Amino acid sequence: SKGTVKALIMAMGVALLVLLLVTLNILVSLYAIITVTLTILSIVGTLVLLGWKLNILESVAVSTAIGLAVDFSLHYGVQYRYSRENDRKSSTKFALQMIGPTVMAAITTGFAGVLMLPSSVLAYTQIGVFLVVAMSISWIFSTFFLMSLLSLCGPQFGFGQFSIGKPLFSNGSR
Repeated sequence: SKGTVKALIMAMGVALLVLLLVTLNILVSLYAIITVTLTILSIVGTLVLLGWKLNILESVAVSTAIGLAVDFSLHYGVQYRYSRENDRKSSTKFALQMIGPTVMAAITTGFAGVLMLPSSVLAYTQIGVFLVVAMSISWIFSTFFLMSLLSLCGPQFGFGQFSIGKPLFSNGSR
């Protein structure tokens, strides 16, 4: 259990770093990592309610849950950040409209989990349950919590926005 907690903390740190590098916005990244944290806690709570004990498979599932949980938040955050609108509500609407490919990826992952559920091998059944739970909770939190948070108090007019400086090489010269 101590190793799992350390792995979660490290993975959350890496997820925050990735969010910062991709969105280049501190506020969007912080909101997204809060969403991911709540998603992970909900996934773990759901798995405990389903009777899971912390064995090797469950420990790996919890560690990989961050990768699945950050997916929606990352895509929503990027779309919110790249919206050309200046107000929160329009940027939120834009982000929600542009999420189609990510939703399709989540549906296929969730469907793969559903197909594993009738397996007679316990590990496959558990992986199937994990995939369905992780995809469902991640989508719910990202869509309803993160997007509501961005709609109410998301950055506007470039607030908290970093920019990358001039490229090292321009016009093909060194």
